[in-house]
Amino acid sequence: KRGKFATVPLLLPGWKEREGHPGIMLDLYGAVQVRKKPEKYAVHQENNKMTIKNTIRTNTETGEVVAPEDVHHFADFCGRVSIHPADLGKMKKASNSHNEAGLVVHGFRPMKLLSTTNLMSRSSIGIANDSRVSGSEKALYNLKQSMMKKGVFAV
Repeated sequence: KRGKFATVPLLLPGWKEREGHPGIMLDLYGAVQVRKKPEKYAVHQENNKMTIKNTIRTNTETGEVVAPEDVHHFADFCGRVSIHPADLGKMKKASNSHNEAGLVVHGFRPMKLLSTTNLMSRSSIGIANDSRVSGSEKALYNLKQSMMKKGVFAV
């Protein structure tokens, strides 16, 4: 069974003028389940028990021990930016917020312009969630039918 990884609103053009209305609420599921190899762990040769690694971080220039909370992580936001792991968690939580824009439809393009190759990363499936916003299922169905009738896709 695949679990959902996010619940986000699908906001149509002009959504900023309708701030009080969250749009169509979608549950996002991964279309492909990614298999991961089991993690490797070290086993002691004599007693055949798993060994526990104890990592000590040191400054290569001074030889001082560095606390884990002082280690900097970097993210690429149009340039390399230092970010603390706790702040990274806050960013992920904020980006998956139920009150902010998740997916925004900016407009529509003809289907003939849709590339046959998927240049994005892993595909996701969005299913309407009527429990968060009533009418989402009907609105998503009508949007899909209208797009198919006109021969367009959402951008």
